Amino acid sequence: MIDLSDTTDLESQYRRALEPPPDLPWWQWASAGGVMLLPPVPTPRYGPYDIEWTPHLVGIAMALSDPNVWCVTVQKPAQEGCTTFAVVYFLWKARFDPGNILYVTANVDLARDKAEETFKPMIEGSPEIAAELVDDRHNLNALRFQFKKCTWYNAGGN
Repeated sequence: MIDLSDTTDLESQYRRALEPPPDLPWWQWASAGGVMLLPPVPTPRYGPYDIEWTPHLVGIAMALSDPNVWCVTVQKPAQEGCTTFAVVYFLWKARFDPGNILYVTANVDLARDKAEETFKPMIEGSPEIAAELVDDRHNLNALRFQFKKCTWYNAGGN
């Protein structure tokens, strides 16, 4: 929530809202410390996200970054690192290119579990992203994350 009584705070929030994205692809921003994978995030490697752990996703990352591409469809087997990859992309979007996000998985229980086990720890472990959360006691309720510039919804397909 913007506090209009403090013009210094208002000015800094205004500047942050208009800040352009870094001059590097989103996955490189994440590797530079934009997104941290820390316990309890279920991953075999902790530290800054690094797409080199999943080189088969580089082409998808490039397509997601191409302004001429408006739809990317991914068909993949299980356990390929794609959930973490998608979350990193969503976090970059929430920070630099806001628009509401809808993450749909097989059912609402799985959506809630993913949010609790993976999404929330990734948000909370990345200070730049955590700073984008709206200060609200109802935030981070597993099915909705309210950022300053967008809302991320988690849903089940059932």
